[in-house]
Amino acid sequence: MPNIHLIDGEKGGIGKSMFARTLAEYCQSEKIEFALIDTDRTNPDVGRVYAPKATEQEQTFFSEREDNDAKADIIFETAMEQMVLVNLPAQIFPVVTDWIERNELLELGGECGVRLYKWFVCTGENDSVDLFLESLKHFGNRLPHVLVRNFGASGAKWETGEFEILDRVVDKYRVPVIDLPKLPPLERDYIKKSQCTFAMASSKLKMMSKQRIAIYLKKAYAAIASTELLQKERVNVERSRNVEVQSA
Repeated sequence: MPNIHLIDGEKGGIGKSMFARTLAEYCQSEKIEFALIDTDRTNPDVGRVYAPKATEQEQTFFSEREDNDAKADIIFETAMEQMVLVNLPAQIFPVVTDWIERNELLELGGECGVRLYKWFVCTGENDSVDLFLESLKHFGNRLPHVLVRNFGASGAKWETGEFEILDRVVDKYRVPVIDLPKLPPLERDYIKKSQCTFAMASSKLKMMSKQRIAIYLKKAYAAIASTELLQKERVNVERSRNVEVQSA
């Protein structure tokens, strides 16, 4: 079965949406089928670009009210058919965690063959690191994490900070760590303001901007590929189709 990939970061302004865009475009470049669900009620900017035809039923958000669970349930239901990328808004950890635990989603996923992964975007600032550690401490090995070290975020501290505790915990849980390179402000701001894909931005901007986008994507794609998580999704789909053909 396909899996669910949560794109988290908890803190606002850390480049989470840019990473979600990059992850979606990586899947497109590798011809990995996916559904993108943007759960940011106030600004679903990633959803506007990569899920523009989503129906009202396919758009969702998380709520502290249990009677709103059905709105988020579309995430798991969709994963029964294809891989799901979920762009999470900031400051949502308690609500999402409660939804996962209250519905025993990790256990249900084990029964159905659907696994959850969390790509946690982090700037290296103390509060950003603490939020990652909180998520990892809560879920442990029950929900595999990928630490995305964003070198392009405003205030990024990866080149200057000390991360003894972080390194120790990452090693304990064997967390894959990838580096998201810096996309220069001109290109980054154009993509965000124009609500467009990287390819669309390249077609509109000048040659040097096109080159900087290409360099960013090459490095980002290599980092994503190093986890081998999304390549496994394609293998799962191909195996499933082969089984269906043999059963027909």
